[in-house]
Amino acid sequence: MSQGKERQEPVSHPVSLLCGYLGISRQGYYRHVDRSLELDVLRSSIVFYAQELRSSLPKAGIRILYELCRRKYADKFTIGRDQCYELFRSNGLCLRRRKRPRTTNSNHHYHIYEDLLNTTPKLHPARFGELCVTDITYVATSSGWAYL
Repeated sequence: MSQGKERQEPVSHPVSLLCGYLGISRQGYYRHVDRSLELDVLRSSIVFYAQELRSSLPKAGIRILYELCRRKYADKFTIGRDQCYELFRSNGLCLRRRKRPRTTNSNHHYHIYEDLLNTTPKLHPARFGELCVTDITYVATSSGWAYL
């Protein structure tokens, strides 16, 4: 006898017996298996096509990718929008959402105080600390926003 563990063969049971225990027909089982294989092939081909689209349309959003994939696979496209979006997300095909830069919003309904420095009569501070002025100026640069 050889030392070590003997290799055990996996125990296989007849499909009809297992289907009988689960309460499904053999036909239903094989339909499920075939459908799973078809969906895997469809998903992999959609991901491959979406990666090609992403390389040619780098700024295209997920909606555009979905519509283009749906048009290409119109007769076979059986997965829904949310499932397709999740497929894109899990394969890294989503773009990073950029935050809108926070700048001064002058279009509001709050009270706007008058400019006391540049009105007539001009304000002349009499002592230190009587006048405080602040301003934030946004300058767009190639590397992003700069603040003065």
